[in-house]
Amino acid sequence: YRTVLIKPKNLTVVDE
Repeated sequence: YRTVLIKPKNLTVVDE
């Protein structure tokens, strides 16, 4: 599934 992690200075999209 797609997980979107939002942190102060980055946005990470992880497809699993």
